[in-house]
Amino acid sequence: MAFKELESELVGDYFAKKFLGRGLARFDWNLDGRMDFFVSNILQPALIVTNHSSDSGHYVNVKLCGTKLTRDAIGTVVKVSTPNNSWTKQLLAGDGFMSSNERVLQLGLGGSSEITSVEVRWPSGEMTLLERPQGDTTFLVVEGRASSYEAVR
Repeated sequence: MAFKELESELVGDYFAKKFLGRGLARFDWNLDGRMDFFVSNILQPALIVTNHSSDSGHYVNVKLCGTKLTRDAIGTVVKVSTPNNSWTKQLLAGDGFMSSNERVLQLGLGGSSEITSVEVRWPSGEMTLLERPQGDTTFLVVEGRASSYEAVR
């Protein structure tokens, strides 16, 4: 995989201008599975930049709420499995620049629309297993609520 710089005409008006930025945080404000961002700039209004990428593949966004050690669930590890692959992410603190990103783990599933399981390992040592949750959505998992989750829309 290689990175390729795209011309501003292809990626949006925001990228055609020069800014002196100070804070940037990513979040999926419109719950479409494509991460957007909020940016603060010096001597200019703050902006929300909406991601309109096409062909971004399937995804799942996982919001976590801890009940035992930390409500923010920092350190929780989530593993998402599909019939052909699996992906693992850990919820970290301090991952934005002069800001804090939305505390959501987004896992891109590529062409896989079917999720076989989501395994959540909490810092307390507890584990939550979700079997066959819906993909292309955002859901909330609360520590201690056995295998249940709530879709966020």
